[in-house]
Amino acid sequence: MKSAEKCSRADSGARFGGLAEDYDRYRPRYPAAAIDWILSETDVTPVVADIGAGTGISARPFLERGCRVIGVEPNTDMRAASEQALAAFPEYTTQPGDASHTGLSDASVDLIVAAQAFHWFDRAAARAEFARVLRPGGRVCLLFNNRDTASDAFSRDYEALLLAHSVDYTQVNHANLPPEVFDSFFDSYVLEHFPNEQVLDFEGLLGRVRSCSYVPREGEGGYGALLEGLRRLFDTQQDSGHVVMRYDTEVYRGSVRAQTDAEDSSV
Repeated sequence: MKSAEKCSRADSGARFGGLAEDYDRYRPRYPAAAIDWILSETDVTPVVADIGAGTGISARPFLERGCRVIGVEPNTDMRAASEQALAAFPEYTTQPGDASHTGLSDASVDLIVAAQAFHWFDRAAARAEFARVLRPGGRVCLLFNNRDTASDAFSRDYEALLLAHSVDYTQVNHANLPPEVFDSFFDSYVLEHFPNEQVLDFEGLLGRVRSCSYVPREGEGGYGALLEGLRRLFDTQQDSGHVVMRYDTEVYRGSVRAQTDAEDSSV
């Protein structure tokens, strides 16, 4: 199996190929309170670079608040899906690129957002690139929808199902990132938490699972067992035809600068 670092730097774009439809329909959104908090420290409407923009889930709430958003996304299917989903917003544009090579001009954006994407980054290269494209006083915000894995029977059983049937879930799980990773990435930052949840019928739960890059895809070995386990889990835990998937939405807001070689060696 690949390590998380190798996965993040080698194939984070390719591994989401073919997942755009399920990703857009079934991944959780971000709480309005979290977006408002991100924007609360500025008196101007920022130009936002959404790095790893995916299907546009994280770009939409900023567009709805009047921001211009540039979606930087390496996966062609995901990028096209975001353009289609956000076609009503003339202030949304996309371009191919990743955190290390955004293709953005020097000092061109006020805010960099990376939602559910930071764990795929080459962190030293991303920090240098973000410092280059941010205007003076610009900020970086990292968002994670951290799924509850333990507080109720559904959460515990769903986690066990993923552990039993995933390909490399434990290797690529963003929850593996310890606090010192963020301490070394930012010059300074503030961390806030926001409650979030999805109410899912069985189709929604299946779509949520299929949107993950680390589970077997339909037609692959192990998919049938995963589907059987998911059906059994839903039938056992559903209430009025639905289950609730809970999240802690974690938001890091801070500043970055290009660091020296000596500083980079500690990352």
